[in-house]
Amino acid sequence: MIEVLISIFVIHYISDYIFQSRWVANNKSSNVGVCALHSILYSIPFMLLWFDFVIFCQIQTTHFFTDLITSRLTSKYYNEDNRKMFWIIIGLDQLLHIFQLLYIFKDVIK
Repeated sequence: MIEVLISIFVIHYISDYIFQSRWVANNKSSNVGVCALHSILYSIPFMLLWFDFVIFCQIQTTHFFTDLITSRLTSKYYNEDNRKMFWIIIGLDQLLHIFQLLYIFKDVIK
C-alpha cells in the first residue's frame, strides 16, 4: 500500500512540475488546448505504470478541469500582485489533485 501511495505522489510531482515546460505553464491559463495538452501529458506516466485506460481518462479529466480553473485564478492573482491568494490557489490546486488521485486509486491502494 505505501509503495503505491509513494508511486502516485512521485508521478504526480514529476508530471505536474518537472515534465511541464515553461511554455505550458505560462499558456495553460489562457488556452484550453494547452491546458488539455498538459493534462494528457500529465496522465501518460500513470498509464505507463498501471496500464489502465479508465484510470488514464479519470486522471486526465479531473486534472484538466482542476487546472482549467486554478491556472486562471493563479494567473489573475499573480498579475494583480496578490501573492497570498496566488499561493493559496497553488496549494488548493495541489490538494485537489491529491484528493482526486487518492479517490481514483482507492481500489489499487487497498
